Amino acid sequence: MPKQDRFAATLYKIAESRQTETPIDKDILKEYVKALVDDIPGLYKNPRLVSIAGEAIIIRADKDSHDVAIKICLPVRVVSSWDKYKKIAGFKPKTKFEEVDEIRKRFWRSINLQKQMHQILSIEQLFGTAYIPKVLEQHKSPRLCCVMEYVEAVPLIKHCINPQTAEKDVLELFEKILVVFEKCFHGRGIIHTDIKPANFLIVQRSNMPVILDFGIAKNKENDDELTSVNTQNLASNMWATSRQRRFPRLRSYYEDVFSLGLMFHSMFTKEVPQLHIQRDLVNTYDLFPPDLLPKEFQEFFLKSTNERDEKNKFEDISQMLIFYKKCCNEYIKNQKSVTIEGNTVYQVNEKEKYNSLEICKYVTPKYRKAIYYLLEGFNEL
Repeated sequence: MPKQDRFAATLYKIAESRQTETPIDKDILKEYVKALVDDIPGLYKNPRLVSIAGEAIIIRADKDSHDVAIKICLPVRVVSSWDKYKKIAGFKPKTKFEEVDEIRKRFWRSINLQKQMHQILSIEQLFGTAYIPKVLEQHKSPRLCCVMEYVEAVPLIKHCINPQTAEKDVLELFEKILVVFEKCFHGRGIIHTDIKPANFLIVQRSNMPVILDFGIAKNKENDDELTSVNTQNLASNMWATSRQRRFPRLRSYYEDVFSLGLMFHSMFTKEVPQLHIQRDLVNTYDLFPPDLLPKEFQEFFLKSTNERDEKNKFEDISQMLIFYKKCCNEYIKNQKSVTIEGNTVYQVNEKEKYNSLEICKYVTPKYRKAIYYLLEGFNEL
């Protein structure tokens, strides 16, 4: 069997096991993953599968006593042989043969943009506020791929629901994300356009976000727009504006503002909604109810996600950041005392609250006041 076919068949076996939830024997899976990196220049030891993304597969491996992440573009053979490999993870049924060249161009362009963004973070002296993995190598043949730093981090939502993550840490984390997008992305004419929890990892010891996946990012100053009219719904429908879903070429800075607003909702409420039907048939506020957020953040959320009313939405990320800081200050101030029906029923400082009321980390803000009230009543008994 030709190498290209063997590579595609290997992807098929891995993807099929995931779709059918049939586990693959660890030794066999190890052989499969090893086959995926055989043709990549360099000596990589102990390769293991991390994920199969929309148009790439991520593998973790050891090189020169350091962990690296290898991102491999899914091959032309897989796409052109759709009938044979149709179950391969990440490919939508609408994927067409004539789009293959575009997928490869977009992959290569995303690698170069990631290198650029890593440098911009350094120039802006924001290492420590956030991080973008450094690209160590990139190859066009025999396999279109890149090798980058492997960062030990956890998924964003997993970090937010961790009992050790305080509410103030979540607020601080989102502010860091806004600062980086203001200075390094929008301040440089770059629109990410695929903001969602899955594209952020968190270094837990420093509460630092790691920003990933520049596959459909757009440079406002560059007219070389790779997203064709055939790639509608290229971004994750759950997090994208209706304009981006229908007219991807028209995406602007507001697309990032909108997605960041939705992501804040999931970070704070510790819930990611599930989408089971076509996104256009579901109202955004049914998926992300504003009343699950504290009153101090509801206006911020609505201004971030108000697609239709130009007068009542943020014009840019800077305006969003200023308003967010104001909301945080108001929220923290109000947390010193909780008032229900005009009566203060609970009053502690932030540290005492999180030491004594661990249960409050596991519930949505909607129910916290009731819990405070009940616990205060129990104390009086």
